Amino acid sequence: MYDFKLLSDYDFEILSKDLLEKKLGYDLESFAKGRDNGIDLRYSGVQKNELIIQCKHYANSSFSSLKSNLINAELPKIKKLNPTRYIVVTSLALTPNKKDELQRILSPYCKNTGDIIGMNELNDLLRKNKDVEIRHYKLWLTSSAVLDKILNSGVYTRSEITKNQIQEKLKFYVQNKAFFRAIGILNELNYCIVSGVPGIGKSTLAEMLLIRFLDDGFEIIKIAQNIREAYDVYDSRKKQIFYYDDFLGQIGRDTKINKNEDSDILEFLKCVRKNSNSKFILTTREYILNQAKATNEHLYHSDFDAKKCVLLLSDYTKLDRAKILYNHIFFNNLPKKYIDNLLKNDILKIVNHKNYNPRIIGLLVNPNSLLPEDPQVFFKSIINNLDNPTEIWRFAFEKHISKEAQDMLFILASLPLDSSIETASIIFKAYHSAKSRIYQNCYNENDFKNAIKELDGNFILTDDKAINFNNPSINDFLDNYIAENGAEFELLCETAMAFAQCVSLYNLSARKNHSLIKKFSTAFINALFRNFYSELSIKNPIWRFNSIWKLNYDESIIDRLIFLLRVNKDLKNNLISDYIKNLLNNLPNNFFTWDVSLEEYAGLLNYIYLSKQNNLISSDGINAIINYAISVIRKDYEVVIKDFIIFTIIEKGSFSTLSKELKTEMAKHFYKVQEEEVESFLDWGSNELIDDYKGDIENLGQYFCVDIKTTLEYLDGQKSDIDEEDSICASTDVVQEEQVSDADMKNMFESLRH
Repeated sequence: MYDFKLLSDYDFEILSKDLLEKKLGYDLESFAKGRDNGIDLRYSGVQKNELIIQCKHYANSSFSSLKSNLINAELPKIKKLNPTRYIVVTSLALTPNKKDELQRILSPYCKNTGDIIGMNELNDLLRKNKDVEIRHYKLWLTSSAVLDKILNSGVYTRSEITKNQIQEKLKFYVQNKAFFRAIGILNELNYCIVSGVPGIGKSTLAEMLLIRFLDDGFEIIKIAQNIREAYDVYDSRKKQIFYYDDFLGQIGRDTKINKNEDSDILEFLKCVRKNSNSKFILTTREYILNQAKATNEHLYHSDFDAKKCVLLLSDYTKLDRAKILYNHIFFNNLPKKYIDNLLKNDILKIVNHKNYNPRIIGLLVNPNSLLPEDPQVFFKSIINNLDNPTEIWRFAFEKHISKEAQDMLFILASLPLDSSIETASIIFKAYHSAKSRIYQNCYNENDFKNAIKELDGNFILTDDKAINFNNPSINDFLDNYIAENGAEFELLCETAMAFAQCVSLYNLSARKNHSLIKKFSTAFINALFRNFYSELSIKNPIWRFNSIWKLNYDESIIDRLIFLLRVNKDLKNNLISDYIKNLLNNLPNNFFTWDVSLEEYAGLLNYIYLSKQNNLISSDGINAIINYAISVIRKDYEVVIKDFIIFTIIEKGSFSTLSKELKTEMAKHFYKVQEEEVESFLDWGSNELIDDYKGDIENLGQYFCVDIKTTLEYLDGQKSDIDEEDSICASTDVVQEEQVSDADMKNMFESLRH
């Protein structure tokens, strides 16, 4: 039994049209909303206005209100139109007595009480027409039966969420073609990675998919921390759907995941793919997924993202975007003056805006958020905010939060996302206390706790371990704000307590053409040197170098050194150059106590070569690396193809060359490794991965003068298999789009007047 309370007026009218066309057996016309026409739906057979239908969505109102509207507003219009037959459809539940009363009021146009269709009759029609019920997804998503299943499924047991909160989220949801594409992928492959840009609706799509499978009898298991949680409850005999939201983390500057997490995820995917009782949904931002693929050996040689479902703005048709905007206006009960201002302007300019984003729309059309005080500038305010989305936060930042809360946000802007609360508290204390002394403000030991409490849920989100911005656009705003107020940047450098903080501050400056670093170079360079050996742990910062060799910055000494090289290349500073020379020319003494892989050394040398900083490393440093590489390969323990690339980089950069005897020895090792490794990857996933791997094999084969023809033929065969699989899967991407004109969409918004 549906109560229709979470349908908008527009949704209700479309549902009524679909059901009455089934009931009556012929097509109905729908009309633009006018102030006086009195027609929602019509059928004209022998004569004009043979049948007129009025849709009254009064699920959240009363019988007396419906009755008053019909008598005072509709009856005069009915008499003027003089239809042969008049039908009223309402979402209000009607007793037999109330139907009799309405039929008497509307007689002779309503022939009998069958022409008064209320909530019960609509539910009867839905039971008889399951195709209509399925097509109107909000019905089954918001039904009591499904909501009870959600609450009892364990999906939300980690938070005290109520049925009302679930309904609040669902009423804004608009189903798009990505939903059906994801369903096709899940039905075929049993797993789907939902990726896309921030704010596009990845988590919402994933949750809608969960509800869809929940209604088919699947048990939902939500993974909170790591994939081992899934292994603990996996049962191949049960219908289970696993959900791992933001599994690579909202990290923005890093892709490092927990130890063995990558291989564990891949192994679990293999289990799921073989079992139709199991489904697996993962979400992540698209660029984070790409970074992870580039920097992680296990993910690099897998089909991890081969059949991901990328959620794009283009997945939202023009009508989808219009419905999202409509839902926020309708369900937020936007005051009439604001609606009038929107409708007085071309509201489709909002729908078509290049910066349209579902999350931003939700912020801009919310009475509790960013409404301007003057309704007459509402439309202009929305357009201005879409033109400059980061400015959405300026007013709230400057007018609504305390000084300690502002300082907390400055600190977060200088840290990698997903940093620990403990780390943030240490750095906040250093920054906030220094700032309090400079501006002679009162400093309180409870300022950190108070700032977190003030910001949590609006500017930031916290859990037991980590702290993040609530919305990526907040970070963008703070970048701009710090750039405009250089004193904040200088103080952040002077109080920096971790090398990762230096990386974040440098990246912030780089996004502003290095103007901040150039102006405050002394403070920044001091921070670099002071923190080069810092042990303060911040979770997974990143810096990437976009070349044939891609590196991630974490707490590794090699990666810190590569970052110094990057800064030196950009700033050309003698102090930094001398510091780097000292480190590179003492490689045997400085680095052999660290657990450094050949891949990291290769990345270091590759960057030195490509950035043309060969003069910074001595022959002693190069020989130390060569000897280490040879010793690792001779041990023949977990050696992979990429370990041999270090020799090609050394020779390509003219650092040194191997002797003929050593090169022959390394060639034998390479041939053995490539022969074994190429057959160990059972699922390559995409032709792009195979092409990348082929490039490495071909370069190394040429360097070592080894015949790898058989390996290349095998890889080409793998590409053919993937082409065939892709053609099979392509059919799941085809979704019929609903064709609606601009006039129809404007008509939908016009209904908000009434």
